[in-house]
This record gives sequence, C-alpha cells and structure tokens, in this order.
Amino acid sequence: MRRPIPAAVSLSLIVLLVACSGGEQTVERQYGDRVATGGVIENIEPLNSADDEFAPMLADDHTLLFTSNRAGRPQAVLVDSQMRYGEVLYLAERENGSWQAARPFFSGNEAGNYQGASAAFGDDVYFSSPYLQPSAGGTDLYVIHKAIGQWSSPEPLVTLSGPWWEAHPAISPDGTQLVFASDRQSGRPGFETAGSFFPDLWISQRGADGVWGVPERLPAPVNTDAAEISPFFGSDGALYFASDRNPGQGFDIMRTRFGAGGWEEPEVLPAPVNSAADDVFPWITPDRTRIFLASDRPGGKGGLDLYTGPYPHVIRLEGTVAMEGRGSAGDISLLLEDLDSGTRSTIVTDASGLYRAQLQAGRRYRLKVANMDCYSAEAADIAPGVPYAIDTVIVRDFTLHGEVMPAFQLGRYNIPFFVTGYYHPNTTLNYIELQERIRYGELDLSEGGSTPYIDMNDEDYESYVPRIDAIFDSVYTTIINQYLPLFNKCALSDERLQIEVRGYVDPRGLRPGRYVDESVETATMSIEKGATMQGQEGNRKLANLRAWHTMQIIDEELAKRSPRYRELKAAGRIVLRAVGVGIDTESGGERQQDPAKRRIDVRLSIVQ
Repeated sequence: MRRPIPAAVSLSLIVLLVACSGGEQTVERQYGDRVATGGVIENIEPLNSADDEFAPMLADDHTLLFTSNRAGRPQAVLVDSQMRYGEVLYLAERENGSWQAARPFFSGNEAGNYQGASAAFGDDVYFSSPYLQPSAGGTDLYVIHKAIGQWSSPEPLVTLSGPWWEAHPAISPDGTQLVFASDRQSGRPGFETAGSFFPDLWISQRGADGVWGVPERLPAPVNTDAAEISPFFGSDGALYFASDRNPGQGFDIMRTRFGAGGWEEPEVLPAPVNSAADDVFPWITPDRTRIFLASDRPGGKGGLDLYTGPYPHVIRLEGTVAMEGRGSAGDISLLLEDLDSGTRSTIVTDASGLYRAQLQAGRRYRLKVANMDCYSAEAADIAPGVPYAIDTVIVRDFTLHGEVMPAFQLGRYNIPFFVTGYYHPNTTLNYIELQERIRYGELDLSEGGSTPYIDMNDEDYESYVPRIDAIFDSVYTTIINQYLPLFNKCALSDERLQIEVRGYVDPRGLRPGRYVDESVETATMSIEKGATMQGQEGNRKLANLRAWHTMQIIDEELAKRSPRYRELKAAGRIVLRAVGVGIDTESGGERQQDPAKRRIDVRLSIVQ
C-alpha cells in the first residue's frame, strides 16, 4: 500500500489511502537502523502545541516563521479534522535565548486566510494558500513584497499555479530557481482528480524579466513514485526535501545537488535528524551548522512539532601515534581543545596506537599530547570548516619524540672526580680506601710498581671529597624524587629505565702498569684482571673502568635509598650501561691539567 503524506502538511491536498487486497492497511513504524551523528535534536517546546507546527524558517537570528493549524486566533474556526483551524503563518521572537509566544504573521482579517508554508528571498516571501483570491484552483503559490517597512498584498504566481495543488515553495540562493511540491499530472486537467496522486517536486526558472517560467517536473532520482514534499535550498545550493520512498521509515529528509551529470542520487540525512516517524520541512542555517525541521516522532506535544539541533555532520578525527624509533604507541593520552568554547577532552590511543574523536563543523581545535612532561610532539591545529559531505574523515598522525629525561653533566663543576689514573670516584669512602690500598701495598705507585699511573700529588684530592659527595648525593636525590616518579608516569608497561654512565679521561697517556681489580665488561670494552694499562690504550681502558665502577656505586646507593628502585630492578626494568668515551674533547680543549676532563656523566632514558 502507499502511505499518505502527513495531513498537516497537505494544505488541502486530499490524499487517498490506496487499498491493498481490498482493505485499508496501516504501516507500523519502528525506529530503524539509523547511523547516529551524536548530535541532539530538541523539541522547541514553547512554540509547539497539541496541533501541528511545521515549515520553520529563520528570518534572522531572533525571528522564526512557521506554519500551524492551531486554535487561538479570534478568527479561527474548525475547518476539518485534517486542516484543524486552518494553516496560518506564525512569527516567534527569541529574547535572552528563549523563544517567546508566537503570534500570526499577518494581522486582522488576513490572519484567517490560511497562509501555508513559506520561503523568503531578500524582501520577498513566497507562500501557498488554498483560499486567497485570485486563485487558479486548489492550493496556489503567492508572493508578498516588503517596502518601507510595509508588506504588499499577496500576488499570485500565475505561471506556477493551476487547477492542482501547489505548495511548499523553496527559492535557490541566487533567486533564479523556485522548487515546489505539486500533484499535477500530465493529461490530468484539474484538482478534482488530482487527489489520488502523490506529489512530486517541480522547478521553475526565473527569466531576466523577473517572470517565473513554466515549471518542469524534476527527474529521477529526485522524484520517484513515492511522495516528495517540503523542498528547501541550502546556502550552498543543495536541495533538501522529504520523501517516503523508504518503506517503514516514514518521511525522511534527504538532499541532492545538481552536478555535471545532472541531479545526484539523494542521500538520507542520518539520525537523529531522521527517525522512523515523519521528518519533514528541513531548514538549514546559512552557515550550515544547524537544522530546523518538523516531526511527529514520539515525545512531542501532538501532531507535527518543531525541532532543532546541530546539522548532522559526522566529522571524524582519527590517526595513529607512534613512538620515535619503536613504532605504534598504545595508551597515550591526547588533549583535544575546542578553541572556540574552551572545552577540553582527553583521547587515549588503543593498543595499536589508533585514536578517534568527533568534531563539530565550523569549530577550531588544537590536538596535542596531554602529558608534555613525558613526550615532545608538535601540536596540530584543526579547522574542519563546514564540509558538504555528511561523513568526513580528518587524519592527523603523531610521532612522539624521546621522553624528557635528564643528563647529569658533571663536568660543569670543573673539579676532578677521580684521582689521576684511578677509576673509583673520589668520594669519602673511595678516597679512604685508596689510601689504605696504597698503605698496604695493594697499589704500588712507584716506578716499576703495579699501578705507577696513579698520581696522588696531581691535585689536593682530599679537599674535593666533600664536594664530590654532595654532587653524588644530589644525583641520587634527583633521580629518586623527580625521575623515578617521571618514569612511573611516562613509561609504558614494556619499557625500562636505563641509567648510562659515561667515563672520560684527559689526554695524558698512562705509565706502564696493570689493572689489579676484578674483570669488568662495559658496553664498549672488556677488561680482564691483570690487563696492561699503558699509553693511550690505557686511557681507553681507564675511561671504561671509571664508567663501570661509578655505575656500581650509583646502583648500590639507589637500591639503599629507594624501595621503588628496588622494585623496578627486581622486575627487570632497570638497565645499567657503562660507556667509556675516552679523551674528553668537550671541556677545555687539549689542556692536560683541566680537572673537568677526569669526570663521568650520567644519562637517564626510557627504553624498551
């Protein structure tokens, strides 16, 4: 069977139910599978009644025109169960963000002339009426003009009217095209037979003389054997209308536009604009960010009600986040800021590093890494504009650069961290141990001895001991109080904290001797107990030994002082790395006596 168009929007069009198998049937509508945009369509409660309100149109930001068949006018009389009290154009004004009570657009006796759905272009308002004179019969199209603050008397659009039903006028943005709904049929002479037909959309072109030309029926795929009503031109030239071509969905609002190949296949606007009820009379703001419509969906006041909400753009922001040098990064928080409203939201990447968010048309956004303490990455400014496409995807990928972790450059203190030729830091305990080892002959500093490369007379090393203790204590305290919490905050579950110690020496080569302590293996060299220590090769070994022995001290002290460090080490999440750099070329050029060359640096980083 064929569904009738809503009675409230018929404007005297008598629509007959076409019987199937000889009996009247009704269609039970359910909310179908609609792709929702996430917007909210709101009932404009102050303007709605138990009767029908439809054909909304903003005259300006504060004035809304619409049609209603409600009672409440002095001249109102009950016409019939469909037309109710006659379809009259109403005006409502918004003050301080709230809509005030609506009143008839026309005053006096004109208000009883049953003016129907309208469209405006400049100072002209087009509308339809079944009762105005002169009339060609049925419902006809009229225009009124505003000049010096006064409205003219209605003028019939003679070339567009005939003995049929013509209603729902829509004007193109340039004012050269008028589309309307009509039940006219080729070879059908008049209104008395037209009621058995379903309306289609017709188009008329305005000539250079300002006269509207003979209308033509819009071709498929705009028109079908179903009903097409309530056209509207968007500011971008797109043609919106309502059709009941989709079984079980009531009237749907859809849009099309004219391209090089003719009229495009209409696309149905997504939910919540469309529902399983009748959704008709779309009107879109010129900036294409908001929509007004009429609907008899559940929850209204009765019949068709006026609704409004954001235009159903689906603007999806998505992309991937990768960590420099290691690929995709999951569980990373991004901060999306709406620069127009100041609101913020947090987006978290999934296990594959993918994130998704939804944007609003016409807004400006900034997307950045939420925790800049952990990562550095360029922020992305995003302005989606107002796309024509309903479903738009914007892709922004991020590469996160190294986590912000410290490097303790101890050379800046300009003191010797080691006795010349020695490889244990010149702390209090090590300085005492060095003296004892010399006293008991374990270290022989004499010519031909085991360790003649150790020179106790090069500096007043004892005076440096308190300062070196304080420097190391500062390193431990900073790591425990600042950088272990930073690691807890920033590191992913499969990442570890690496502590790298780098050892340096001055350019002087070593006197011939041997390494008398236990064998060590650094990231850059293996040194066996008893290995020869001589010349520049000895210097390379000395740089590695200084890094390795310092690394042991740092590890021991952090374990003593920090339960969290002990937990991380027990879980295998601490990496200790000793690197022998060799001759220091960064501090003081080639000056041999520069004490800053006898130093170590400590670098922390987060690694897999």
